[in-house]
Amino acid sequence: MDRVVAELERSIQEAEGFYALASVLRSTYDDLQTEGDKAIAAYETAKIAYVGRARYFIDILREKRRNPFTTTAVVDDVPFDPPSGVPVIRPFEGHDDRSARHTQLVDDAAKRVEMAKISAFADEYVERNEAIHSRREATKTLAAEITELTICIIRLENVETDPLPKADELTRHVSRLLGRTDLEFRMDEATTRYRIERNGAPATHLSEGERTAIALLHFLIGVRQDSNAGDPPVIVIDDPVSSLDDSILFGVSSYLWAELVTKQYVSQLFLLTHKFELFRQWVIQIASGRRFIAGGATIQEIRMRYETERGGALHRVPRIATWATDEKLSRRLRSLYHFLFAKVATSLIESKEDLGLAERMELLSLVSNAARKMLEGFLSFRYPQHIGSFHHGLQAAMADLPDDAVRNRVERYMHAYSHNEEGDISAAVDPAEVGPVVQSLFELMRVVDEKHFNAMCVALEIDSVTLLS
Repeated sequence: MDRVVAELERSIQEAEGFYALASVLRSTYDDLQTEGDKAIAAYETAKIAYVGRARYFIDILREKRRNPFTTTAVVDDVPFDPPSGVPVIRPFEGHDDRSARHTQLVDDAAKRVEMAKISAFADEYVERNEAIHSRREATKTLAAEITELTICIIRLENVETDPLPKADELTRHVSRLLGRTDLEFRMDEATTRYRIERNGAPATHLSEGERTAIALLHFLIGVRQDSNAGDPPVIVIDDPVSSLDDSILFGVSSYLWAELVTKQYVSQLFLLTHKFELFRQWVIQIASGRRFIAGGATIQEIRMRYETERGGALHRVPRIATWATDEKLSRRLRSLYHFLFAKVATSLIESKEDLGLAERMELLSLVSNAARKMLEGFLSFRYPQHIGSFHHGLQAAMADLPDDAVRNRVERYMHAYSHNEEGDISAAVDPAEVGPVVQSLFELMRVVDEKHFNAMCVALEIDSVTLLS
């Protein structure tokens, strides 16, 4: 009896323990969790019934153990099977199986979603694909029409201007301008286009300078007097030598002057340039030959001004100013170094007047850049052993400075503008600091080569005392 009671109590503990463990089982799959919850609930019901019957028999056995000779009544046909845990385990075994196949199940689900979405707009895809095909056909038709209209435009332009000068004429002018005879033009009569050859073979790699020279000559020949009918044209040429070698700059300048000024078949000519040497040549030519220019000539400069907006903020705007052509200016144009020296010195002197912030910023806005270029020119001749290294040249000059204050300002200039050989001067400097810093550069030039500094001031009519005060 004791062994049976112990077996029954152990059975009750196992049933209770299994239920406690089963109650915390969870699955990430909703259907398996629902099935598991149902199985656990059924197990709990069976467990309660089983525990009740087991305790019923334990009580009977213990009573019989105490009174072996008593008669105990027992209910007949009481079902007495422990609850099975198999229905509880089965859903979670399914969870393990699904987890092992999770990646494949996800891919299958994604594929089903993809196919569902595709089927949702399959009809729209077919419709739009047909529309694309239709529009491509329309595009081909329009392209053919554009080609026909282009041919008509060329024919209409030929009425007043010949856009296709003779090939041998282009060959001759390009050879004269570039100073060599390796390029030759041939006309394809069927397509009215040029073939450019170099030493008898197709010229497939024209340099930027060659392309610029060819385009410029083609344009000038197309607008000359014998190729142009009607009113004299107005010609605008923007920086014609920006990509040309310095060796042919003078030739291009002379060609433009001879074709557009001397021959006088244009009503007006506008020439814009960033190239100082081209600007200098034309200023000198205009000054010396103004009386031969029909209608006269003017020289303008585009300057960046600082103007106050309605809200009070400063804003940079371009303004056109007349360029004086007196004798003093001609001396400044003797070289780029003369020009920069005069430009920086004049701006520095004018900025010392009682001017507002906007006016001072206007005068000093480009001084930093011009001052570096001016100093590069000075150092390259004063210290030829350091040419090409602005930093080392400036250090050599600073070694001759006795004044610590000047040296400190020059060092400030080096840190602000000379971190590399290219001289990145885009970093902003306080307007109140630009004047003293630039003035220190002139002091540096005076200390290193006082004779040269004074001679430059005399030649450019700059008061050296005011400049350094």
